[in-house]
Amino acid sequence: MQKRSPRGASAALLLGVAVALHGLTPALAMPTDGARSPSAGAFKERWVTATVETALYSSAESSTVLGLVPQWTSYRVDGPREALNGRFWVWSPYTKGRGWIPASAVGPGRRPTEAEIAAFWTQPQRDDVGSPDASARALPPHDYLYTRYPDLAPRLDCIASHESGWGNVANARGSGAFGPFQFLRSTFSTTPTGQQGGDWQNPLDQVDAAAEMLQAGRAGEWDVVQLGLC
Repeated sequence: MQKRSPRGASAALLLGVAVALHGLTPALAMPTDGARSPSAGAFKERWVTATVETALYSSAESSTVLGLVPQWTSYRVDGPREALNGRFWVWSPYTKGRGWIPASAVGPGRRPTEAEIAAFWTQPQRDDVGSPDASARALPPHDYLYTRYPDLAPRLDCIASHESGWGNVANARGSGAFGPFQFLRSTFSTTPTGQQGGDWQNPLDQVDAAAEMLQAGRAGEWDVVQLGLC
């Protein structure tokens, strides 16, 4: 399987977040707290840090992903202090853009220094070995799902449980499909993971491809979703 650098991919997607957020419609713009209003006087900024790699979403309910959030990056909470539908409205000091981040993927944080922000963009791309993504890929497929995609994991877990019982089985439904998500080779090849050299028989690559399908609004391609089971 062709290796992909998590730093390079994350940086590119985060740059895409800046472009995407620049053109957000008012419906996606989350008003800030009253505490952030100039008339409200002094306030204390609240920062959170991603404890796992996660994604930035376009709204509190949407599955539309604006970009990936690398582990240990920090974001300022600009919306309500309590999570809305399990997500916080945050501002990125790296892209100067905003989006919704899963509350389950972050912990208390602090504002990054200017040197840390500069280092984020200038740090050479790291090898896969020893990276957070490489560590996650040492986990069993079910654990990898919840570590890599905490916000999407419950629905994807449901799909894999119904499709194969999380077994790396072949042809569970007599269709030539394989693996925990019962991918056909032809379907897998239409996902970003498949197009970047992923192995359709690798259960971790299947998790990545399944997450990409969910993010792209393709959940209905699984029978269990059509039947309303997931």
